[in-house]
Amino acid sequence: MRTYIQPGNIIEVLVPAGGMEVGKGYVIGNLFGVAAETAAEPVTGFETSSLHVTGVFEFPNSDPVVIPGDKAYFRTVQGDINGGTPTDPNTYMIGVVVGFANNGAIVQVRLDGVAVTPGS
Repeated sequence: MRTYIQPGNIIEVLVPAGGMEVGKGYVIGNLFGVAAETAAEPVTGFETSSLHVTGVFEFPNSDPVVIPGDKAYFRTVQGDINGGTPTDPNTYMIGVVVGFANNGAIVQVRLDGVAVTPGS
């Protein structure tokens, strides 16, 4: 019996209301990832698109004291990263900070690829 399907770095997901923009982070159910392509607002509710769930990606940084090795929390409303403890139910622990760009305004995060929950 053959059970292997794929490496799992990129997953097909249902496109959420509002669509998806390539390079932006999305929480879909309990899955966090970065859109691999732009997808329009779904018409039937069954349109799919690709989501990177592992790898290193850059996000806006809202935390001046976050350093490499810190947990990275994605804030869905702002679309940015905050280190430390989550502050609201729209915050998800998505991985670990591994570097910076643009004098710290951008943070580089290695995505864990694990299930996320609000306020985790």
